[in-house]
Amino acid sequence: INFDPFYNRGYALVGLFLLSLSVLHIFSCRKNIIFSIIVLPIFLFAVLLNLKQISSPSPDLPVALIQIVITILLLQITTQDTTNSCKEIQLITITALCVSLVTIKLSGAVFALTALMIALLTLRSSINSKMILTAIGLITALYLPHLVRGYLLSGAPLFPSTIGAYTKFDWSMSFNDIRNIANWIYCWARSPEPECMQALKSWEWIGGWWQRFPNRNLLLFLLSGILFITPLIFKRFFSVKKSSITIFLLCIPALLSLSFWFFTAPEPRFLGSIAYILFGLAVLFCANAFKASKNFKKRNFCYEFPIFFALVLVVSYRSLSIEALKPILTNGFQPIQKVELTERKSFSGLSVYTPVVGDQCFDSPLPCTPYLNENLTYKINERGYPTKIFMINSK
Repeated sequence: INFDPFYNRGYALVGLFLLSLSVLHIFSCRKNIIFSIIVLPIFLFAVLLNLKQISSPSPDLPVALIQIVITILLLQITTQDTTNSCKEIQLITITALCVSLVTIKLSGAVFALTALMIALLTLRSSINSKMILTAIGLITALYLPHLVRGYLLSGAPLFPSTIGAYTKFDWSMSFNDIRNIANWIYCWARSPEPECMQALKSWEWIGGWWQRFPNRNLLLFLLSGILFITPLIFKRFFSVKKSSITIFLLCIPALLSLSFWFFTAPEPRFLGSIAYILFGLAVLFCANAFKASKNFKKRNFCYEFPIFFALVLVVSYRSLSIEALKPILTNGFQPIQKVELTERKSFSGLSVYTPVVGDQCFDSPLPCTPYLNENLTYKINERGYPTKIFMINSK
């Protein structure tokens, strides 16, 4: 959302609003989650890392934040006893967040559906007809406009999926075009180069992809694995009880999302907060298993060990958040860059802007696209005036 000229080209305003809500939610939950002093700083750090992209119009920011908030809510409903009214609010909130996650990015469906299933199973004894009707109404109110929007834009309600697509609208994209765009997303995520389609036919892309994979995510996955395995090996110092197993089960949405991400579009930017969620839950699992053992004493290793790792993580990567925050505090929100454009014509005479260099339009007048489809045209209404712009498939 652009508030220019009233608010210093406030491209980052909505992103900052979402980030602030996430931070407030984390602080509000500090008394309702076990070992909050351990796990919440990790989630807080994962949220603050998004400062560097709060002005981005991409879905990466809201996806990362919603994943964190959903995980915290799941921790609340699975580890704390609450009243029925609180459970109803928690279920409705998780439902709204899960639906929103899918509308923002279709690949978030795995995380959203799994998290919602865990919430329903956990609260099944408290679910009544009122809660069910409220949840159904909420899902309809949030998702139906998203489906309608998909039909109006491309004829595909779940774009870039062909599920439910209708190709007989004037503006509908063909099944082949939709699949081609989806394949470009998948191949570019595996091997970002012009000939990336070869990455869909073999596993040769793994080598280059592994070299590009961020070290911080690799470190988080490694530490998560160690923290999950340690209580199972050193049973003298740890005791894995039902509460620890519950915490491990909360990793299912993140683990399934990780698998789906790897086999579809394994671009690190598309990973969201999965690495930090797994690390936070792994620390909590290890601490809870130690608390259940006979060796547990207050103010001992149970607190110091996980906090040590959390502090090391924060110190190692603190510059990522601080450096992103400095320009906002000193210079205000930075404007989205402008690029040199050239005006081109479609077959129908429609003027379309395309960037001279690169494949990003950034802050440009519309319509603008790096890849002009020359069949692009506008539809004329009964009075002879152009209404909307549609892409007409070549016959």
